[in-house]
Amino acid sequence: MKIFSWNVNGIRSILSKNFEDVINHYKPDIIGLQEIKAKISDVNFPPNLLDKYEVHFSSAERPGYSGTAYLISKNIKCHFDITKSLGESKFDCEGRTIIFESEDLYLYNGYFPNGQDDHGRVEYKLDYSFNVLDKAILNKEKKMVLLTGDFNTAHTEIDLKNPKTNKYTTGFLNIEREYLDQLIDAGFVDVHRSFHPGVENLYTWWSYRNQAREKNVGWRLDYFFVDKNNISKIKKSTIHHDVFGSDHCPISVEF
Repeated sequence: MKIFSWNVNGIRSILSKNFEDVINHYKPDIIGLQEIKAKISDVNFPPNLLDKYEVHFSSAERPGYSGTAYLISKNIKCHFDITKSLGESKFDCEGRTIIFESEDLYLYNGYFPNGQDDHGRVEYKLDYSFNVLDKAILNKEKKMVLLTGDFNTAHTEIDLKNPKTNKYTTGFLNIEREYLDQLIDAGFVDVHRSFHPGVENLYTWWSYRNQAREKNVGWRLDYFFVDKNNISKIKKSTIHHDVFGSDHCPISVEF
């Protein structure tokens, strides 16, 4: 199984660019999207894409904002359920989570909040993050758990180009990074780091300013975490840095 995760910074925008070509090239079984910024009724999907994938949206109430989605291959024959709620209205109203559940897998796709420049949403971000973690801890005793999405946090100094100048920037605050420490302490593994320990310049987001992507001045904000009992099932982890169309690039795992 191949699972993709991609913050597309607007599903309508990415569909007008290279989205279908990327999907046709890599042929993922499940695609988790973040920051779709639309309701499903607002989007005209290419017929060829709908022939191959079921589409499930968890949209924000506010138009043009936030939201997550799954595209699930029609070749997947197992029964699965889709949940679009964490059970907290303050998170669900922003469409931040969509959950795929099959007989042997929970796949959480999350668009973790941005703490904002004035740090005004850091508390909200952490509330959301620990809500996801609490549910993942309970479910990892039942079956394999994968957490993916835009976590909006660079974990360690090698996960962004300029750690010293971003010490007080949301996305690299100690309290945000400590959440990822606690996620790992709770028994989850950063999949890409397990394949590439200590490797620098591995980023998934770049500012649109100052030719940041061309210069690879980026941050690693997008992750797969898996419960440690199932890390051996993951055979490949990839950051698709050569795929454009958004300020984030897609990431994938195969197992």
